[in-house]
Amino acid sequence: MNPNCLSLALSFPLLLKASFEALQPLVVSATTSAGQTSQNSVPAGPLAASGAVVLNPAMGITAVGGWGSTIADSGATLTVGSVVSVGAGSAGSASVGPLEFRVSLGASSPTNARIELSRFDILNGSVGAATMSVDLNDDGQYEIANLSATYSGWGGSSFAFSRPFGAAPATFRVRISNQATAPGTSNCGLRIKVLPDTGITTTPTAVNCLPDADVQFSGFPVFSNSGYVFRADAPFASRPAVMVVGLAQQPILLPQIGLVPCLLVPRPDVLLPVLPMEVVTLAIPLPPSVRPVTLQGQLVYLEAQGQLSVSDAWAVSAQ
Repeated sequence: MNPNCLSLALSFPLLLKASFEALQPLVVSATTSAGQTSQNSVPAGPLAASGAVVLNPAMGITAVGGWGSTIADSGATLTVGSVVSVGAGSAGSASVGPLEFRVSLGASSPTNARIELSRFDILNGSVGAATMSVDLNDDGQYEIANLSATYSGWGGSSFAFSRPFGAAPATFRVRISNQATAPGTSNCGLRIKVLPDTGITTTPTAVNCLPDADVQFSGFPVFSNSGYVFRADAPFASRPAVMVVGLAQQPILLPQIGLVPCLLVPRPDVLLPVLPMEVVTLAIPLPPSVRPVTLQGQLVYLEAQGQLSVSDAWAVSAQ
């Protein structure tokens, strides 16, 4: 069953726009053990939101270059990836690129974004990692000659920078190349994460007093109106809860029912019920005209026998 979605907010459009452009034909090539060479390509120019150029000329030989994007009001994730593979015992080879993309970020009104670059490398056999370069100013000068991998998997960030943009987009370039000339596989990708950079910080103010709470409480900045969203997610909850949001702290110590005291922090300016199988969001616009302002958010759970417990609480400061 899909959860119901409730939202209390002004209706505002999604501001963020992101796109890829191929600055030269996107080419993948391969050579079989018999010495037969082939290639596949995508022409230079604007690209769809996601796609790939694929070549598989013989059993065990593969070359793939791909790109994709997902966009939401809370941010965007763009990816560029490459896979080259040569099967065991093969004398063939496979190569991707170099693929050169221009990434453009635009919005219907001025805003700022934090852009985080990170990579992953899944390698086996005798094949090395791909080379991933970044031109921060879209001027053909690649300041990052080869983005390093400082972690395992998709978590973390290797490099980050901030950019303002609006109707005039912010642009930068990404280049990736990958090659396999011996048996093995190199699956390497670059993730570009675009997050609101709108002067919002959060500070914990209390901890939950029942860690196994089945209604999850979270929050995140959004691009629209430089706002912030509180979210309560109760897909499998067996008990009701209330989202409490206020413009000030008004701490209330509730009767203790676990190992940690139950402290309700926000002044109850806004109360939203959260019933089982519901997702409740409170989207609050925070344009410059209302700043500086600090919001307080927390959930209160109704336990058995009428007892109350609370979630983590935090303060959201918009300067």
